[in-house]
Amino acid sequence: MYRNVSLFFAVSLLAACFESTGSTGLSADVLDAECMGSAYERSALYLDDTAEPADDPVVSAEVVGADILLYLNGITANCCPSPNAEVTLEGSEITVDFVDVTNNEMCDCECISNFTVEIASVDPGAYDITVYYYGSVLGEAAVEVP
Repeated sequence: MYRNVSLFFAVSLLAACFESTGSTGLSADVLDAECMGSAYERSALYLDDTAEPADDPVVSAEVVGADILLYLNGITANCCPSPNAEVTLEGSEITVDFVDVTNNEMCDCECISNFTVEIASVDPGAYDITVYYYGSVLGEAAVEVP
């Protein structure tokens, strides 16, 4: 029995070592989620003109100290979101998996939203950021952290 337990711990430790060498997780928080109305409301108020490109890029980023602020603009999301951003770092590539899940069954609606995601305490260097939204590429940005 003890030999089986020791073998289990050895395999678990070995798996953890291999798992941690591929990519590093970074700390990320969704700071802001702003609903700008539904697509119907925006078109009824003539806020959207589908013939013109959007003024703001869907994904943009800025560096504040050692943190990266990532702006996701004009995202069609649940109007009562509990947004979550999972961030990984592999070399100079930052990947953000963003979802806007909700646990409120009474909130079944969509809203065009802007989100701000903070990626905290990033080491100095140049980074390429790719944002995925439910598995599809939402956009990309590049930053340099001093």
